[in-house]
Amino acid sequence: MGNRTVTILLSLVFLLAVGASVSAGDKTAKIAAYIDSTNEEIDEMISAAIVEANEIVASGGDLSSLIQELLADTNKAASWAIKKSKGSAVCTLIEVLIGGQAVMIDPLKVLDR
Repeated sequence: MGNRTVTILLSLVFLLAVGASVSAGDKTAKIAAYIDSTNEEIDEMISAAIVEANEIVASGGDLSSLIQELLADTNKAASWAIKKSKGSAVCTLIEVLIGGQAVMIDPLKVLDR
């Protein structure tokens, strides 16, 4: 092999290596964006439940079905994000007041990425 052939082969190997690392970086950035988006969605679910709970409390209604629905929806969103990201989750319970009732919400999770 001549010097030119070796130079071309080394250049190709370098370009492939750089391309693979950029591709991996893009994937990591997409996963991080998806996780952040899911956490924002969960925050919105909590905010909507707080507003709805205040209305239910004002009318003397029962919050149990709202709370159960909130827990199911937030867990579903978090589970989907964990599955899609192929990451692992760290359970971080947070206390949220829903209509004056303390509710422990699990899904705001920090994922290993």
